[in-house]
Amino acid sequence: MKEFNKFYFESFEFDFASSKAKFYYSFDNEISFEEIIDFKSHLPLANNLNENVFKNFLFNLHIAL
Repeated sequence: MKEFNKFYFESFEFDFASSKAKFYYSFDNEISFEEIIDFKSHLPLANNLNENVFKNFLFNLHIAL
């Protein structure tokens, strides 16, 4: 199995229409993968979310995942 030198937290995005967050990662920019979390049943207050606070939450969640 090939050894990789670096793990990258590439990016994340959130789609308010579907309430899904996508988190993108890679190993040495060669092998990429994504993780999807569906917040549909957990965001009944989506209309009241502060965008900057929510982006900060997603950034920290990206690192924690």
